[in-house]
Amino acid sequence: MRKALVIASAVLLAGCAGAQFRDSMEASKKRLDELSQYQLNSVSISPSEHPGADDAMSYCGGGFIRIRANVLEEMDGRLSEGGTSTAPILTAKRKMEDAEAWLANCAKRYGARMWAMMESSGAAQPMKTSEWLRQNRLELMDYHVAAQGFSNHQERMRGLQAAIGMGLASGSLNYGQPPRHQYIKPYLREDGTIVEGHLRTAPNDSCFDNLSGC
Repeated sequence: MRKALVIASAVLLAGCAGAQFRDSMEASKKRLDELSQYQLNSVSISPSEHPGADDAMSYCGGGFIRIRANVLEEMDGRLSEGGTSTAPILTAKRKMEDAEAWLANCAKRYGARMWAMMESSGAAQPMKTSEWLRQNRLELMDYHVAAQGFSNHQERMRGLQAAIGMGLASGSLNYGQPPRHQYIKPYLREDGTIVEGHLRTAPNDSCFDNLSGC
């Protein structure tokens, strides 16, 4: 009975980790779908009846739209090459920040204010393209972290069961003080390395309760 409880507890913990990966993936996918609904409908100018409004819209607005299209096309091309790197999105975000600053400065020369906001029918607040890219990048990073962790989950489960089996077979599990399992959430190191979510046990004098085995 005691052995069955040890196995059930360990498998339950690993199962919870898998559920967290799935939930994280679904949440990020849902948010990415929401962000995909945003579109740039127009470039705005104030005051709209400014004497130089037409010239400003033609030169500044037209220039901004061309820059934006080139930046997004370049980003899409790099992302289509595959991989999980979000560097192309970060590069595009920085270029769009420069483009948005250029649009504002260009309009000033005409004595006006200009801005370009993306809108979605399902969202209350519009946002600049640079902010839209920032949110896309963060959600994509979260999705990749969760997907990478989930893809290895079954392998970790097999390793967990094998380690428990070795401990039970050798009789080395300490039932008086069962190992404490702790789930470490996925995280991103400063150097950009993705560390998967994982389970770990508290240090003790036995290796048979380690999730990776002896």
